[in-house]
Amino acid sequence: MTGVASLPQTPYDASDCLLVSHENGKQFMRAEFGLKSDEASTESQAFTLIKKAIEESCPYRFVLLDLDDPTLYVGRFISKLEKLLENEGNDEISIDVYACSENNSEQMIKKC
Repeated sequence: MTGVASLPQTPYDASDCLLVSHENGKQFMRAEFGLKSDEASTESQAFTLIKKAIEESCPYRFVLLDLDDPTLYVGRFISKLEKLLENEGNDEISIDVYACSENNSEQMIKKC
């Protein structure tokens, strides 16, 4: 089919996405969306996994951040990811970042 955009396919054993600070998110992503995912409990661990995936030529298609984690700052995370992807050899890689929260408070809205 021409003219139809699709996400690049990941190798069979590679993960589609990285979940940051999401407890038990792997089962949900597999069951609800058919996506294989890795989990990181901290921002530091997330960047270790992102760098490893890039080195193995299997970058994540997207990263999902948990806004309920007070140690995660979306702006800082995105800035660090942009710097990583600006490095020589990574300019063709695109990783989307999404954030979600179970909390719908005004404070959470201001954090975004």
